[in-house]
Amino acid sequence: MLAISIAASVIANHFGLWPIGASVGLTGLLTASLFVLWRARLDRFEDVRLCDGELCVRRFRKGLLVDQRRFGLDRTRLMRCDDPDHGCRMICLERRGSRFCIAADLSPAERDRFARGLVEAVKSSGRVLPVVSATRTPTLAAQ
Repeated sequence: MLAISIAASVIANHFGLWPIGASVGLTGLLTASLFVLWRARLDRFEDVRLCDGELCVRRFRKGLLVDQRRFGLDRTRLMRCDDPDHGCRMICLERRGSRFCIAADLSPAERDRFARGLVEAVKSSGRVLPVVSATRTPTLAAQ
């Protein structure tokens, strides 16, 4: 795409249409830079582990650790925001009134399986992770 915009820019400049050439060239450079930024944003993942009675959530970007949080299971609960049409929209760990969203890069179906698997893993360790589910319906304007 960048090569096509540069070629079109060179051709337009050759015929003396420099405003068109400049705009096509800049549009191509802007589009290519946006693709690079979008790809860099996608190069991330989360690691959620259950160890020693705590949930450890680590976030990585480009292979580097950027955030790590620990949640003791005694006061932590799992918040789910479900939509009847689209499934599980959001999963958050809530502790002392603050929320930390996890599994944001998953699809709604994957988020649902992840939440059920997390609750089962905590249950198999002999603890209980309370689940609070909020069902949100679309607004009337969206229907």
